[in-house]
Amino acid sequence: MAAGGIMRRLLLSILVVAFGCGGEIADRGKALEGLSTDPWEGIYAVQQIDSNHFYVNPVVATQIQCPDGYWLDRCLVAKVNLAYTGLSLTVQNNVRARLPAEPPYESSVSVLMKGRFINIRDHRTEPPTYYPEFRAIAVYMAPTMGDHGVDFRYVEAGPDSGYYYTRAVNLDMIYPRNFNRATRSRLLWVGPDSEPTYPPDSIIADRALRQLDPGVLGGRIELDVDQLFTLVQ
Repeated sequence: MAAGGIMRRLLLSILVVAFGCGGEIADRGKALEGLSTDPWEGIYAVQQIDSNHFYVNPVVATQIQCPDGYWLDRCLVAKVNLAYTGLSLTVQNNVRARLPAEPPYESSVSVLMKGRFINIRDHRTEPPTYYPEFRAIAVYMAPTMGDHGVDFRYVEAGPDSGYYYTRAVNLDMIYPRNFNRATRSRLLWVGPDSEPTYPPDSIIADRALRQLDPGVLGGRIELDVDQLFTLVQ
């Protein structure tokens, strides 16, 4: 699905949250203010501890503000909500089946999700129940779990004369309001098995980056790629 498709799903999720029933966002204004529509921002790895505890950490970025307000390297939430991804229940269950085996290390994760943290007030209980939730709007999965690089880039378009247009993942979390240019990238597969194709709206992990045009701002780069995360549909 293209970037526009993710944006439409994102806007739809905002409408559902605003007018749906059941759980409510405890601080809706803050939630909307921090919501990024860029598909390469807000990318997280998810590790399930048990049915009511999940660790969620932003890849590449070292810290994130958790629902309780603290800045940590990862956040503990009570629920991972896949209802806003547009995936069928069968596909959602397939995604969930992999989460308990997901490692805590970015160098071997196989599931990435775009989303954000929400504080939920569930008024269906008396008194109301409050809990933190990670709300995903897109899921990316690798074919299998395995070691790979810890630099992640979003594939926006390509190929174009042997190059793809990629953007750094979660750059705004590291350098707020940073200009994240789409960079012409030569992708060299160094991973196991045969080289995959790189569809738009996918995420790659790479072990090395080389500048092909030294000294040129926004010049071409070359990446040693060893894992591909494709959009789950």
